[in-house]
Amino acid sequence: MHDIEELIEYYPEGEFLDFKREEYNEQSKPHLIKDILAFSNANVKGDKYIIIGVHKKDGGINLFNIDSKFDSANIQQYVHANITPELDIEYFPYAYKGHKLMVLKIKNPIQQPYMTLKNVTYSNGTICLKSNECWIRKGSYQLTATRKDIDQMYAIKANQEGFKGNIVITFTETETDVLELESLKGLELPSDKNAKELETIIKHKEQLKQNNPISYQLSIRQPMMPWQGTTYEERDLETLKRNLENVKNTYHDEDLFYLYEKQSYKLNLNIVNVGDIYLEDASIEVSIPRIKRISIAKKIYSITKSYSNPLIPYAPRIPNYDELNYPTIKEVDDYFIIAENIGNLKHNIKQLVFKVPIRLAVGAVVNGTEIILQCKIFGKNLKNSIERRIKIIIK
Repeated sequence: MHDIEELIEYYPEGEFLDFKREEYNEQSKPHLIKDILAFSNANVKGDKYIIIGVHKKDGGINLFNIDSKFDSANIQQYVHANITPELDIEYFPYAYKGHKLMVLKIKNPIQQPYMTLKNVTYSNGTICLKSNECWIRKGSYQLTATRKDIDQMYAIKANQEGFKGNIVITFTETETDVLELESLKGLELPSDKNAKELETIIKHKEQLKQNNPISYQLSIRQPMMPWQGTTYEERDLETLKRNLENVKNTYHDEDLFYLYEKQSYKLNLNIVNVGDIYLEDASIEVSIPRIKRISIAKKIYSITKSYSNPLIPYAPRIPNYDELNYPTIKEVDDYFIIAENIGNLKHNIKQLVFKVPIRLAVGAVVNGTEIILQCKIFGKNLKNSIERRIKIIIK
C-alpha cells in the first residue's frame, strides 16, 4: 500500500500510477474501463492508482478541486458490469494542500488477463470497447494486449503458482523486506571545505594587500620546479580567486569519492530459494525510482594521485575487485535499473544479490519517504520473471 501524498510528490506515471486532471463523466466513463483494464493487466504486482485532480508537467504539480458525481459503489458496480474476472475497486476523496482530489484504487489484481465482459458503449450507443477486449499498461502507455502479452500473463500465473513463496528477497542488514535509512543532512563535501578555506584566505590577503603591500608580496611564493605545487597561503589573489571559481571542477573526483565511498549507504540484498525447485542461471533486475536528492553511483570512485615530476616513473593503477565487479546501473525513464547475474540458486542457501554493494546516497528528503525497490528474478527454468517488492524508509 502506498501513501497517496508520496505518490503525488515523488512518483512518475507508470505501470501502477496515473494522474488525471478531470474526473470521468457519463460520456467518458468507457475510458474508465479501458484505464482500469490496462492497469489491471500491467506486469507489475500490487495496488494500482489513478489520482484525479493532479496534472504534472516539467517537474511542476498543478492541482484541481474535484466535485465528484460518483461514489465508490457506483464505480464498483460499473466495473463489475463490464470487466471479467471481478476486480476490487475503491473510489474515495483525498484532501491535499487545500484541494479535494479523488483516488481510484485497484486492489492488487492477480487474475490476469482481465477483459471486457460485453460491449462498452458511450451514452449515445456508440461502441467504445468490444466484448473480450484486453488492454495493458506498459510504462505510461496503454496498448491493446497482443497474443504474446496474453500468453505471458498465463505463463506468469502458471510459474508463480508453482513458485509461490519460494523466492525470498531481504535487505542484508535487516534480513527483512524493510530498511530504514537516515538522510545525509548537512553534508560538507571536499569542494565545500576548500571553498570556505579559500574564501577565508582571500579575505585575509585582500586586507594584507591593502594594509601592508610588502608583507603581501612576501607571502607569495613561486615553486622552484614546474611540477612543484604551492599552498593556498603562498598564492596571489588572482590565482586564489580562479581557484575558488573552479573549486567544484578541481575537487570533482574527491567529492564523488567522499560522497559514495565515505558517506553513502552500501546496499546489498539477500536472496533465498526456500522452495524445492532448483533455479538455474538466476539473474536479477532491481528497479529503484529516481527521486530528487537520492542518487546511486554508477561505478566505484577512487582518487588517483597524478605525478607531474618527470623523475618519478609512472605506473598505471590496477582496478581493484570492487571496481571490476560493481553492478551495471542504467537510468531508464524515471528509474535506476540495476542488473546482476547470481548463478544457480540452490535450496535454502542464502546468497548475496550483488557481488559489490550498491552505493546509495540519500540527501535531505522528507522523513518517512518510502522508496519501493521492484525486483525481477529470472532463471533458465523460468518462463517468466518472479517479482518481489521491498522498501526503504527514510528517517
